[in-house]
Amino acid sequence: MQEIVDLEIVLVSLSERINKIQHDKPLFGKCILYWLNRKLNKLKLKQFQNIDSYLYATSENYRVLADKNLELLKSDEIDFVVYENSYPLLDRGIKKLEGNIHDNGFSYSSSLLKGFFVLKQIGYVIEFCGKIDYWGNLNLKPIKTKSDYFITFPKRFRGVINSKGEVNIQCIEKEIDIFNKSVTIGKVIANHFGGDDIRKQQFISNKNKLMDFVNELRTELNLSS
Repeated sequence: MQEIVDLEIVLVSLSERINKIQHDKPLFGKCILYWLNRKLNKLKLKQFQNIDSYLYATSENYRVLADKNLELLKSDEIDFVVYENSYPLLDRGIKKLEGNIHDNGFSYSSSLLKGFFVLKQIGYVIEFCGKIDYWGNLNLKPIKTKSDYFITFPKRFRGVINSKGEVNIQCIEKEIDIFNKSVTIGKVIANHFGGDDIRKQQFISNKNKLMDFVNELRTELNLSS
C-alpha cells in the first residue's frame, strides 16, 4: 500500500515537470518530453500493477472475478494466426510476442525483436510459451526454433491455455519465401471466445467490475490518475 502512495508522489511531481516544459517550450523540449512521458507511463503501469496485486491479495470479491476471467480464457485448442510479417533490416530474433484482448474477443499481438548486437537467430520459431492474465494481456516468449533448407517462416500456431493463464502454442502451418531472408513474425491474432458471445460479454463485464474496484481504491487513496 505504501509503495502505491509513494509512487503517486513521484507521478504528481513528474506530471508537474511535464506541464512546465510544455508551457515554457525550452530548446530540445520535444525530446525531453518524449523521455519524461515514457517514464511517466512506466510509473503509471507500475502503480496500476501494485494496485492490482494489492486488491487480488486482500479482496475476495476481486480475486473471484479475476479467477473467473482466467477460467473464461481457458481453451483446449486455440489458433494464433500471423496476419502481418516483419522485415527487419538486420537479422534479429524475436524476443517476445506482446498484446491484449480487444472488446471483439480477439487478441492482437506484436513481435518485439532483440537488440541489434545479437547473434543471428538460426531458423524460425516453432513454439511459444507464456501467460495471459485476467485483463487479457498476453506475453509469449519463443522456446524452440527449427531450421529448414529453404527460408521458412510460421503462419499459424495452435495450442492451449490453462486455468492459470499459462499458454503454449506450436507451429502447425508455415510458408516458404526464397526472396526475403529476414522475414519473420510481425503481428498475430487469436479468437479467444470463438462464436460464444456469452463468454465474451462475461469476460468484458468482469473486467469492468475489476476496474471499478481499482478506481474505488484510487479514490480512497486520493490518487490523481
